[in-house]
Amino acid sequence: MQATRVAVKALVMLFVTAGFAVAQTVAGQPDAQDLLSSVEQTYRAMTTYSAKSTAAVEMNGTNMQSKMEIPTTIAGDSSGRYRMETKGMVGMVVVFDGADVWFYTPQDNKYFKRSVGGQASSAAPGADAIAAGMGAGFGASSFASYKHLTGNVKDAKLLRSETLHIGGSDVQCWVISVEYGAPDLSSVQTGSEQNSSAMSFDPSTFSLARTLWVDKDRYLVYREDSTTKMTLPALGGPTETSQSVKYESVTVDPPLPEDTFTFTPLPERLKWISKA
Repeated sequence: MQATRVAVKALVMLFVTAGFAVAQTVAGQPDAQDLLSSVEQTYRAMTTYSAKSTAAVEMNGTNMQSKMEIPTTIAGDSSGRYRMETKGMVGMVVVFDGADVWFYTPQDNKYFKRSVGGQASSAAPGADAIAAGMGAGFGASSFASYKHLTGNVKDAKLLRSETLHIGGSDVQCWVISVEYGAPDLSSVQTGSEQNSSAMSFDPSTFSLARTLWVDKDRYLVYREDSTTKMTLPALGGPTETSQSVKYESVTVDPPLPEDTFTFTPLPERLKWISKA
């Protein structure tokens, strides 16, 4: 009997000690919201940037199923200008020069431009506004959205610590899960009533869950997994988009040639879409 009492007391002490150790560990970890704010500040403070990534994207909806892999390179500056090039099934060149966004699709040799009102320096500037509201967007707009991580957050949790192998080096990361509410896209300029209708959706059907791998030292995002659900009338019903974006490199404040943000239609690019 005495041995039993001693064993029970030992187990109680073990559980108490283990619980205290867990409490000590959790108390020593950063707050998930604070980490998101640090990431925002890091990306907003960049004078220039460049990155290479690959996104694995899967879309499922009414009469629509697709899987694709999208290698992407992007470069930009603090004014909001950027140049993005993607390859694969959705290969394109997108250039925002501070006033207009130029889209060029090499596979069908067509291009068009859309004015965003020259709002390059605002908190969620023109072409970035969709990224700010919608979060992940085929790998490319994900990078822009890291400047706007704390908006519409419903819940944020620090899951664990994990090591990623990036560019030949091990990077220690915090892994954070974030749930978002429906974005407000009322201020996004879409260029036409038809485009505005195509972007409309039922906010009550929207959900966005993101998991971010954040460098502990530099607050850079090196991986993101996300799932977006919504009902788009233009697509005939509910859709779900899942993607995993992995960054091979992220360079802060690199020198960028001025023509990075210039799109010049060449003679062979004569298929102009005037109303896109």
